[in-house]
Amino acid sequence: MNDLNFTPSEMVEPQIEVDLASPMKRIGAFLLNSLLSVAAYIPLIVSVLSGEGGYLQRANATEELMLPEPDMTWLMTGIVVLVVYGAVQIYFMSRDGQSLGKKILGIRVLKTDGTNPGFFGTVLMREAAYYFLLGLAAGVIAYAVQSVTGNPKMFDLLSNLLQIVAYAVCLVMLFNVKSDRRTLQDYLANTVVVQLPKA
Repeated sequence: MNDLNFTPSEMVEPQIEVDLASPMKRIGAFLLNSLLSVAAYIPLIVSVLSGEGGYLQRANATEELMLPEPDMTWLMTGIVVLVVYGAVQIYFMSRDGQSLGKKILGIRVLKTDGTNPGFFGTVLMREAAYYFLLGLAAGVIAYAVQSVTGNPKMFDLLSNLLQIVAYAVCLVMLFNVKSDRRTLQDYLANTVVVQLPKA
């Protein structure tokens, strides 16, 4: 591995070498996690669609939007599914440095010194802090531009655009071997993503 502060044999177990995770595996893990997250929301979506009214509707006497009454069985199922899904993701990310997508594809997150980043590194820094800072920066820049232009529609447009730019920057960084394929999240948490050796 290039430019890391540890030797590959120190990363997982003595005498075991690991390589950087390929860009395709990292993209695949991201897509798998996205798919699993969408699947986890299905019961909540069903609770709204199958509830009384079944969709957003307008009241007869007013132009006000009314939410349908959700189906309580599906709603409770949805809440349980989301809590369990979130707990499982946090558990594996803290213990192994792997989201479910990374676990499926055999890659993991390590600190640049070869240790497990744990809850602080993988959950708080790489996920919560990164997305909070990204949203905050996009919101501040979008608000500043909106204030200058006076166009209220600019905020949502610019905020979304800046977040897409951040995703694109991270995608490009995945192909930069000289920086060990570290993305913005990796720099924030001082981590690197590696391919686990085959058992």
